[in-house]
Amino acid sequence: MADLFAILLHLQIVHYIDVSAAAILVYDYLLTIRMEIEYVWKAKWTLIKITYVIMRYMPFLSVIAILIIDAPGLTPTVCVRLTRFYSFIVTIDVIISECKPLISALSRTRDLIHLISAILTLRTWAVYGHNFKMGVVLLALYLAMAICGTINMVLFLTTLQYAHFFQMCIVTGGSRRLIVNWLVLVAYDAVTCGLLAFKAYHSRAHALSPINNITHSHIM
Repeated sequence: MADLFAILLHLQIVHYIDVSAAAILVYDYLLTIRMEIEYVWKAKWTLIKITYVIMRYMPFLSVIAILIIDAPGLTPTVCVRLTRFYSFIVTIDVIISECKPLISALSRTRDLIHLISAILTLRTWAVYGHNFKMGVVLLALYLAMAICGTINMVLFLTTLQYAHFFQMCIVTGGSRRLIVNWLVLVAYDAVTCGLLAFKAYHSRAHALSPINNITHSHIM
């Protein structure tokens, strides 16, 4: 019985955290909505704007799914469906966030590139002077990350089991392979950081090298 009370207590804490995260998301959205209307909504529809809108509003779908999962009166079948929906929303959001710099650089829309210039992949390609071969390498790495992450997510979701004696989504079993998605993402970012470090090492003697220009511009 003590274990049951501990489970319910932890579940309630998770519910509080989920609601708090949703409130922070809405608050952050309201803080920037004026600038978004001015600089994004009024801009022409381009590939960058489409990816931005997807990344901007997809988290709201995942938050809604999480809040529904936290609600009582759900069967295990509904829990599985909601978890799959939420998991793929998060996976797509991560994939787009990593791919977005490549899309923006390829589209050559300079006015919107600055909105995402802080993303590591775009910095890496910029440091290498938008070299075509480097772009191909980064794209290949991105595709490998996306494919591995998606396949592993599908395999992970098939292992989840939910309690039948509670009218809520309580996981009773599942694989630990979800850590693979995290490791793949870490490896991808580590490679891009390594490419930046390699370029910095070979450019250390040039005061006006691309990496120094980028570092200087972001510091200023």
